[in-house]
Amino acid sequence: LTIHAGHGLDYNNYSLFARSVPHVREVSIGFAIVARSVFVGIGAAVTEMAQLVKGHHVS
Repeated sequence: LTIHAGHGLDYNNYSLFARSVPHVREVSIGFAIVARSVFVGIGAAVTEMAQLVKGHHVS
């Protein structure tokens, strides 16, 4: 079983989600990145999320 998840995942809840739900293959977090980029710029927003995701194993 693989899981593709999205809608509502953001910088605040992704870590808990990644620890709680096994076998996640893909997440859709584009809206969170775009919303954050308004405040920090797109490069910083992408970098922050990439670091967060890399901290968790994605199957």
